[in-house]
Amino acid sequence: MEQLGFTSLSSDAGIFLYKNKESFVIVVIYVDDKIFCRPSKTLAYKMKEEFMKIWETRNLGEVTEFLYMRITRNGSSIYLDQSAYLETVLQ
Repeated sequence: MEQLGFTSLSSDAGIFLYKNKESFVIVVIYVDDKIFCRPSKTLAYKMKEEFMKIWETRNLGEVTEFLYMRITRNGSSIYLDQSAYLETVLQ
């Protein structure tokens, strides 16, 4: 990730931050799952393309689930819930 210009957080080795003058990208990596978070789609897509040139990975498009969290969007709001995972655990 460092060769792409990301820095890792000292508080969590699986979270990386890329900043430039206009925007930023946060990448969360857990084993073989990863998510690119951003306010700017253009920068995130560019960084994801660069990531995919180095590591074998697939682009699954817009995220709807990550690490048992369901992710939904409504306008500029993002909602996370684990109700499906909780139901599985309770069963």
